[in-house]
Amino acid sequence: GDNGPTPEVDPDLLVGTPDESLPWWPGWALLAAVSVGGALGAMARYGLGLVMVSQPLGWPWATFVANVVGSLLLGVLTTLAVDRFPDRALVRPLLGVGVLGSFTTYSTVVVEIDTRLGQGRVAIAVAYGLGSVAAGVLAAAAGLELGRGLGRRRAGTMQ
Repeated sequence: GDNGPTPEVDPDLLVGTPDESLPWWPGWALLAAVSVGGALGAMARYGLGLVMVSQPLGWPWATFVANVVGSLLLGVLTTLAVDRFPDRALVRPLLGVGVLGSFTTYSTVVVEIDTRLGQGRVAIAVAYGLGSVAAGVLAAAAGLELGRGLGRRRAGTMQ
């Protein structure tokens, strides 16, 4: 029987499909793109942490800013990479998975919430957790809209 529509395959995943006839397969390019991007994003995140120092058990501004800015940029990147640059297979792995994946730190949010809860800072822990998720979702939505606008503007100037 018919199980419904077949989901689309992310074109970035096709880059990593092994080809036994090649001495090295394109998956190495994908791995290199993610690795280089990850190193750059991690350095940027570390630098942000040095610049934005928060009070211990206060609002973790560096993590909050990294996650909100990263969500916004991922929204823009996702739209532009899919709509405007679909033939550039390594853009999303390099920038999305690598740079923004290591720049954003939602796992750190959980640790920071747990630390605050453990120290009796319940109100700030709950506000920070809910605020981080809400701001991240809103930033991603804004990034998608911004990316669509940039894509339309660019498409209009190219015709």
